[in-house]
Amino acid sequence: SVNAKAADLIVKDIKVKVGDSVKAGDVLFTLNTEDLEISLAQAEQKLAMLERKNEIAARQEKRAHKALEFSNSIAETQEIRNIWLNEDQLNDNYVDLELTLDELYKKYGVEDQAYLDAVNAQLDMYDAEDVLNAALADPSMTTEELNDLKGIYNAAVEAFNTAVTGYEAAITSSIAAEASTRTANRTVRNTEKELIDKRETLDKSNLDRENAEKKSKEDMETSSLDRSVSDYDLKNDLKKFRDQISASVITAPSSGVVTAVNAKVGAAAGNDPVVVTDTKNFIVACDVDEQYIADIKEGMTARFTTNATGDEALPGKVTFTALTPTKQQSSSNNGDGSNNNTSTSGSTDKSRGNYRVLIKADNYNERLRTGIVSKITIVTAEAKGVLAVPNECLSNDNDGSTILKVTTDGGATSQEVVVTTGLSDGSFTEVSGDGITEGTQLVIPQMAEVSEEMPELY
Repeated sequence: SVNAKAADLIVKDIKVKVGDSVKAGDVLFTLNTEDLEISLAQAEQKLAMLERKNEIAARQEKRAHKALEFSNSIAETQEIRNIWLNEDQLNDNYVDLELTLDELYKKYGVEDQAYLDAVNAQLDMYDAEDVLNAALADPSMTTEELNDLKGIYNAAVEAFNTAVTGYEAAITSSIAAEASTRTANRTVRNTEKELIDKRETLDKSNLDRENAEKKSKEDMETSSLDRSVSDYDLKNDLKKFRDQISASVITAPSSGVVTAVNAKVGAAAGNDPVVVTDTKNFIVACDVDEQYIADIKEGMTARFTTNATGDEALPGKVTFTALTPTKQQSSSNNGDGSNNNTSTSGSTDKSRGNYRVLIKADNYNERLRTGIVSKITIVTAEAKGVLAVPNECLSNDNDGSTILKVTTDGGATSQEVVVTTGLSDGSFTEVSGDGITEGTQLVIPQMAEVSEEMPELY
């Protein structure tokens, strides 16, 4: 049954009639695709515009993303420059601090020396005072000598006072240097803290900028996917239209004879518009009783005869055996290997089921036709080069063994021979054993006298 993929399209032209012989690929009928071609042109135009629109949107998104990257790069560069300035300032503060410390160390040295000088001046003053007091107590000292000692004492007092003043000045200078050092240290710490803050700000800003760029890329990818979905839907429509247009010319899938033309010009193709029967390859169908169906397998050899072909046994092979009983309905064959009667549920006699078996005819015979009745033989087992005897020649002895009665003198005398049986077709049975060969004469047990024509092994 040659159906159109677009069964709802209107038939435009029918190329065949019943009885025509066709080859695979021959045109059977065509469909009207004018509306499809208009829809296809509109869809192609819509797709072209959508692709152009998507291309522009993609470019705009790329430009926006590059602008974001450039802006982030500029911002990062500016923050790094500010960090460098802070580092330079911190280095300068370190230099200033080192100079202040050097001055402080110098002043600390001056303070210590001034203290030593003051102590030494005080000791000198005490010594001069002791010498003067001793001279004043000595009556032998002259006035001139006393005046010299007083001058020495007064000079020692003046040197002591000068040393004390220097010491006080050194202490004042040291305190000022220490204050300057603390101020410099605070400046350095503040600069260090500001530098740490700027670096943390840089890290956070870099993370924010990185996240912004990632989001920009994700937005671009999402937009691209959305555009792809739109393209995909339109392309599917285009493919559907093109497939329907390409399928508007319906051809024969295989060679055969046109046996039905149900299509009509101007109407929808519908179901089974044209039927092409393969007259070269036939399937023979039969129903097999449940007693035998289990013995029949795919690939088994079969033979069949028909009234149309006479006594010639035509060869075939089993290609299908049903697993469920055949429905009780009239059998019809499509001629293409399918059959309307290979059912999956049984509605036959509940006490006994029949099962559908299909056999493919091996050879072509011009006298065969669809629907011809046939008589079928299926070979379920086969043995070649063996001996067979008529079933009526077989009997059993008292032990239950299968025996044959053989004779060499036309039945005047006979001898029992124990045999082993094999395959049987219901009329003949395969036998083997000692004392029997091809041509051995047999005695039929039921016969009182030996017939003139004795059956022989063959």
